[in-house]
Amino acid sequence: LVLALAFCLVVALVELARGQGLAAALIAGVSLAIAAVPEEFPMVYTLYLALGAWRLARSNALVRRLSGVEGLGAASVICTDKTGTLTVGRPALTVLRPITEGHAGESERDLLEAALLASEPNPFDPLDIAIAEAAKAAGIELASRSISRDYGFDPKGRYMSHVWRAGDGFDVAAKGALEGILVRSKASPSVRAAAESANATLATEGMRVLAVARGRFLQLGQERHNDEKHLRFAGLIAFTDPLRPGVREAIRECRTAGIRVVMVTGDHPATARALAEVLEIADDHTVATGDDVEAGGERLAKAVAVANVFARVRPEQKYTLVREFKRQGSIVAMTGDGINDAPALREADIGVAMGKRGTEVAREAATLVLLDDNFTTIVSAIREGRRIFNNLRKAFSYLIAFHLPLLLTAFIVPVFGAPLLLLPVHLVLLELFVHPVVSLVFEDIPAPAGMMREKPRSPTQFLLTRRDMITAVVQGGMLSAGVIGLYLWRLSLNEPVPEARATAFVAMLLGQIVLLVIERTRPELIWQGFRRFGRVSTVVLISALAVVVLALYVPPLATVLKLVPLSGTEWLMAVTVGVLCTLWAELPKLVRRGGRPTVAV
Repeated sequence: LVLALAFCLVVALVELARGQGLAAALIAGVSLAIAAVPEEFPMVYTLYLALGAWRLARSNALVRRLSGVEGLGAASVICTDKTGTLTVGRPALTVLRPITEGHAGESERDLLEAALLASEPNPFDPLDIAIAEAAKAAGIELASRSISRDYGFDPKGRYMSHVWRAGDGFDVAAKGALEGILVRSKASPSVRAAAESANATLATEGMRVLAVARGRFLQLGQERHNDEKHLRFAGLIAFTDPLRPGVREAIRECRTAGIRVVMVTGDHPATARALAEVLEIADDHTVATGDDVEAGGERLAKAVAVANVFARVRPEQKYTLVREFKRQGSIVAMTGDGINDAPALREADIGVAMGKRGTEVAREAATLVLLDDNFTTIVSAIREGRRIFNNLRKAFSYLIAFHLPLLLTAFIVPVFGAPLLLLPVHLVLLELFVHPVVSLVFEDIPAPAGMMREKPRSPTQFLLTRRDMITAVVQGGMLSAGVIGLYLWRLSLNEPVPEARATAFVAMLLGQIVLLVIERTRPELIWQGFRRFGRVSTVVLISALAVVVLALYVPPLATVLKLVPLSGTEWLMAVTVGVLCTLWAELPKLVRRGGRPTVAV
């Protein structure tokens, strides 16, 4: 903007020095301002992100912040939950393993009843639902009982418990991680050893394992631990939850794309490791735990550097995990669904909330909401983010390449003492109609075949690389030279200004169209990529050509634009300048291909 204002001032002073008067000087300065200020850039940027958000919504990914669309393309680490994201999220209770001292009546049915007593009466959690379904199938009901105390989930002990009134006494039941249940229940050394062995075996098989304890007493205590001191270890229950279709392929695609997938779960380390090996997430079998996260410092830093599996992680520890990943230079996408996940979702570069099972708090904190709770949708969103960034680069390269002729013609022509080539009405037509509409040509370009084989871009990388900038400036400079040269040459032959202006104006528009096609078909050669123009691109291209014709041959429009129809010779000059000053950009493609053009797949 500062540069544009400086140029405007110079042009206005030049016009005044030539004795053109204040009005002419102001018109020249304003024309240059319209040409120089790149007002299309924020509009095109916002439009592309909005269209990207619309496409993602059709693929079950709801974007809550537009900036997240671009950020997805730079993600280098995905920290994902296991249950419901990598797996289907509909666990089935498949193993009942009573482990007791041989009390009379102890059986799988008793263990299942204890697990039901430890579950919510109106279950929402998938594990509680699976227990309720198994109990119903076994004919177990709790209709004659009423709940007296509902002790919520203890995040440190990783367990929950309930107290039920039963006749003249009370039943207490608890379920959760084996470590937490063993600490709070009576169990002999032999029972403890058997429970730990069975837990390790089931976890190694990839099952989600819960320990169950039960007890009976006559009078309610005043505090939780008073009621739970009556617990006696009852056994283990285990669940299977199949993988979501396409998850293996999605994780493999992430690895190819240089994206690190990290499983963060509250499950037992052996359970997490078993699933990670199936998904090829942890080839080196390294599994960190919530204790490593809690320890912080060097221990946490080492775990984040080497481990792709974090087990026994509490929701509040996810925040610490995200911060460490970011500290080590990663762009982090973190999934979550609970209220306690909200800080981590906000801290992550891309917070991903579950739309089906997620809480309102988690969805509000997230950048992206998965409407199907599916890991593959995250990968699809990253692919779309990369595609949008790639297409933005093409659109911005094109806009820079064609902005340069507007700027140079508005600056150089008055310096040579010639009448303005582009009047304000021409610039309004280009800036408010042609440029924004033509920029849409780049939005629907499909993702290149090799895009997901590239590493994530650096967060410090500019939208346009130095090579992009140089290419755009050279292309725009060549077209500027041709158009300005044609205009000044025709004026030097004493041609009327309307004819000279119309010829140069058409040459500029045709050059714009050729630049558009060159950028649209990159990296293919122009005649190869042109065959793959989409419907929108084809319509826009035809519309741009129609503008050229209408501007010359529709009298009211030609009068407003101060243009006149061209003769055959003038058309030839305009086409020659417009094409030759832009089509040269195809030569480097031929050189890179060794003269043997190939078609990109």
